[in-house]
Amino acid sequence: MIRLDSRLAGSVRRLSALLLVAVLAIACGRPRIDASTGEKLKRSLQKVRDSLPAKKRADFDAALGTIYASQVSFDTLARGFAGIASVGANVELALDGKNADEVIAYAEKLKRERPGSSLEQIWTSKMAEAFSPRVVTADRLKSSILEMTRAGAGTDVIVRYVRSIRLSAPLTAEQIVDWKSSGISDQVLAAAMGR
Repeated sequence: MIRLDSRLAGSVRRLSALLLVAVLAIACGRPRIDASTGEKLKRSLQKVRDSLPAKKRADFDAALGTIYASQVSFDTLARGFAGIASVGANVELALDGKNADEVIAYAEKLKRERPGSSLEQIWTSKMAEAFSPRVVTADRLKSSILEMTRAGAGTDVIVRYVRSIRLSAPLTAEQIVDWKSSGISDQVLAAAMGR
């Protein structure tokens, strides 16, 4: 009987150790923000955001807006470019190494420490727009591009518009040929392929 209990105890210990390793692997496996360069920051923010369920993305976007707005003041704006650069550096420092849950928790802490301002609300909505571009189909985007071209919009304007949206699926080779034969410029096509 004692031998059976020691085997059971050994199995429980092994199972407990396995569960602990699994929990640590899940916790450590969450993507983190890398603010070492501007490009890495952008990519890692998108990676962290994409790893979240749709419902939690809005919380993450709002948290980014809160953190950014917490760095903006009339003093920083009055210092011009130097003030704006310091805002960016402070935001990068605040985000570096954090995962989505830590970003949200940090934003909640900032909210508790100081009441929200209208500036914070504006930044929160702008951050949500920046990280949640409108998703459209390739046919709808082509139609919009042709409509803007007929209205006389320049290539630069159309490229900026294309960069502000996200395609629901990558362009196929047939669509690229179709767009080109419709008179869509290479610059606009390249911008759409990047979306």
